[in-house]
Amino acid sequence: MVRRKYKSDFIRFLVVALASNDETIDHLEILHETKSLNDQELFNDLYDRLHRLGRKLNSFIKAVEAEHNNFSSKQRLSSDSSHNPVSEIKNPES
Repeated sequence: MVRRKYKSDFIRFLVVALASNDETIDHLEILHETKSLNDQELFNDLYDRLHRLGRKLNSFIKAVEAEHNNFSSKQRLSSDSSHNPVSEIKNPES
């Protein structure tokens, strides 16, 4: 249960990082639109880097969520099958 909680926290922090990246893109666009950032080459470079980072974060979030869900399913299956009342009945011949 504890590992699952930490994984959930980690995913939450990754989602916050992605939201911060999106917010930074918005700020960059506002700087460009208001002509506070006049350097088109710099704008394009930063914009491309932020979009690439966003795609990487998104892919990483999906991978961590998939592994988290896979781990949770396996853990649930093993805990369900580990308690088998029939297997606890002792063989009278032993």
